[in-house]
Amino acid sequence: YNSVNFDIGSGAALRVTPFIQVSNLDIRNNSFTYTGGGSGYVFRIDDANIPTILDYNNYYSNASNFVYYDGAEIADLTTLQAVNNPPGNDLNSLDVDPLYVDQFNLDLMPWSQLVTAGTPVPDITDDIIGTLRHLETPCIGAFEIVEPVLLPLQAVVVYPDDEAIDVLIDLTFEWEVAEESSAPEGYMFAYWLATDNPPNIEDMDDVGLNTTT
Repeated sequence: YNSVNFDIGSGAALRVTPFIQVSNLDIRNNSFTYTGGGSGYVFRIDDANIPTILDYNNYYSNASNFVYYDGAEIADLTTLQAVNNPPGNDLNSLDVDPLYVDQFNLDLMPWSQLVTAGTPVPDITDDIIGTLRHLETPCIGAFEIVEPVLLPLQAVVVYPDDEAIDVLIDLTFEWEVAEESSAPEGYMFAYWLATDNPPNIEDMDDVGLNTTT
C-alpha cells in the first residue's frame, strides 16, 4: 500500500538490486509512477526470484521506458505478465494514470481506476491517514478512497445556436452534509460539469472539476 511519484530523469520509483540481501518480497497494492520524462523506469527489479508475490499494483510512466525486470527491459504490462515469475505475476495489475491530486499530494481523485482495484491484506486495515480499508476491494496505493455515491443526474439542457461561442450558463448548486454523514473530516465532495449526458467520467479532466470540503 504505497504511492510513489518519481520525477527525476533517471532511476526508478522502486529499485531492488541483488546487492540488497532481501528475499520473499510481497509487492502488492502499490502505485508506482515515473514522471521524469527521461530514461528512468517505473520499477527496476534485477532478479525475478526476489519477489514471491508481485500483483495488484499500478505502473505508470510518461516516458519511453516502462520497467526493468529480471535482467531485461520490459516495454508494457502484457510483456511483464508473460514473464510469469513469480507465477502469475501482475495478472491483476494496471498500467494507468493513477490520477493523483497533484505531483506532491498522492491522494487519488475519486474517479481513479485505482479505487477498489486492490486486494485485501489481513494485517493492514487502514490507510496512511487512518481511513479504514475496504474489506474486499481496497484501493491501490497509500490512500483509501470511499467509492463515490453518485446522486441522480439532473441535466441542464442548453441548445446554443450553430457555431456559437462563449455560451454563458449561470447555475447555482447548493448542498449540505447530513447530520448522520459518515464522511471523515476533510473529505472531498465534487461536482462535475460536462457536455455529455450522462457525463463521461474518463473525460472529466478536460471539462473541469470543482471541489469543496
